[in-house]
Amino acid sequence: MIDRDVIRCDRTHPYYSGDNNENLQRLKVLLMNYMMYDFDTGYVQGMTDLASPLIFIADGCVEKSFWFFAHVMDFTHSNFEMSQNTIKLQLDMLWKMIQFTDPDFAEYLAKN
Repeated sequence: MIDRDVIRCDRTHPYYSGDNNENLQRLKVLLMNYMMYDFDTGYVQGMTDLASPLIFIADGCVEKSFWFFAHVMDFTHSNFEMSQNTIKLQLDMLWKMIQFTDPDFAEYLAKN
């Protein structure tokens, strides 16, 4: 799954474009290591979206990016649980906010 997601990640950004891009390999290494570091969570689709800018910010340093990512995951971990309860709760809160702030748009969304 990591292989499949990494090759699709940010391909329009120059940092990740081109064939045999070393930065994509770094991203893969970061995610593989995190999968082993937090074996209970493993890898979940969407983690590439969090890890990819960290590799860029750390100028390709996998070690630094890994620890940035591990700390980001400390406070976003619940978004990647198999139950998806946190995501469902966040979407429910968003839905209630839309209903409250823009009832016409909420009605449009409900119909479509």
